Order: sequence, then structure tokens, then C-alpha cells
Amino acid sequence: TGLRSARIALLVLGATNLVMVAVMAIAPIPLTHHDHSLDFVGVVISIHVLWMFAPSPLTGWLADRAGGTLVAALGAVLLFAAGVMGAVMDLSHGWEMTAMLAVLGLGWNGGVVGGSTMLVTAVPPNLRPQTEGIGQTDRRDAGRQGHGRGRRIVRSSGMERAREQLARLIGARD
Repeated sequence: TGLRSARIALLVLGATNLVMVAVMAIAPIPLTHHDHSLDFVGVVISIHVLWMFAPSPLTGWLADRAGGTLVAALGAVLLFAAGVMGAVMDLSHGWEMTAMLAVLGLGWNGGVVGGSTMLVTAVPPNLRPQTEGIGQTDRRDAGRQGHGRGRRIVRSSGMERAREQLARLIGARD
């Protein structure tokens, strides 16, 4: 069961990073397309990064008390919520994009803190450094996939078409 739990934790870490990187690889495109300044884009990305890391003391505390699985599940719900927001919002509204990317950052935090906690509790202490290294590699590789896929989707079908497909996939539009 330890090996199975470790594999699930690695899946959580990889999927979390894939989703976040896929969205962030294309996030500046609609912002600049709708004439938001590069300064504004920088603020939006800074807010996203803030929500990726600032909640860590709270999510770490929650993971210690309620378990990594709960924190990872909350992260997944937030990542899904960010996807719904991104699919249905008006991309010309920069502050809506900011809110969506903040939720994405918080979801990423939950996925990483929860997944890391799951991973650490699944393996004996003497294997934790190597296992965490595998988790870091997993996240890096998933991020590469997310970046490439996000860019390819937008390049091949355009931003609006990609949003329509996402909205249909999650049932937000007919």
C-alpha cells in the first residue's frame, strides 16, 4: 500500500503542475490581446505567484492535522473552479483573469502541499529525500507537458475556440 500511495501522490503532484503550467503558459495572451499593459500583466502574474506560495503555512498546518489527501482534494476542487472560471469569464476583464489566476495559484498550492504530504507519509524516512527528488522531477516533466500542450492548443485553434472546448468539456456551455 505504501508503493500505491506514493504513486498516487506522484500523480497528484504531476497533474497539479501540468494544469497550472498549461494555464499560465497562455495566460498573458488574452491579457495583452485585450490591450492590458505589460505592467498589468506583471501584477496579475505576481498575484498568481503570491497565491501559489503565501498560503503554505496554512495548507501545511491543515495537511498536518487533516492529512495530505484532504488538502490535495481541496486543491483539485480549486483547480477545477479556476478552469470553470476561465471557460466562462469575459477575457477582456483583467481583474476577472486576476481572480481566476489567484484561484489557480491557491489550487496549485493545495495540490503541491497535499501531494508532498501524501508522498512523505507513504515512504519510510530513509527513502524520503530520493522520493521527493522523484516528485520534483515528476512536477518538472508535467510542467513541460502542460506548457507545450497549452501553447499548441491555442496556436492550433485560437484562444476562443480553446475556451469553448473547455467550457463544453466541463458542462459550462451547451
